Amino acid sequence: PPPPSKYPFLLGFVQDEPSVVAPSRGDWPQGLPSPMTKYNVNFDVESVLRTVEALGRNQPEGTLEEESLRVCAAALLFVREDPHKLDEFREYFRRLTPPAVEGVKVDHVFATREAAETWLKQGDARDGQRLRVAGQGFTVIDLGARGLKLVRMPLPEELPPHKP
Repeated sequence: PPPPSKYPFLLGFVQDEPSVVAPSRGDWPQGLPSPMTKYNVNFDVESVLRTVEALGRNQPEGTLEEESLRVCAAALLFVREDPHKLDEFREYFRRLTPPAVEGVKVDHVFATREAAETWLKQGDARDGQRLRVAGQGFTVIDLGARGLKLVRMPLPEELPPHKP
């Protein structure tokens, strides 16, 4: 069980789920962008609060870092109380950060669906790979004993522009 909350004001506000243990800066895989460098318009407030709580447990009480995390959590609770405030915050955050869609990487391009299916059967595909097939986005999904399958997942350029 997680240790008692360092932020009693979070009690009752964050859903009772196992805490997230965020990787330390040194644990983040080399070459991958920090998760905060891209914007996710549908970020989960509860997950963010759990992450802040987990990070706060690692900070000595009374330090600038611990206080900063406490202030961030309180600010998020403040905007979460009112859907209009949360929408405004999401828009503000969107303007500050590059959109998450910029991080979508296409692993392979195929002229036809048949060519993509042939490649899939050759055994080189991995779960989660993104493909462009005849101009449309797909993702490779591993169905376990049933093998790999292509699932339609539009690429960012196929989606309508974001309207704030």
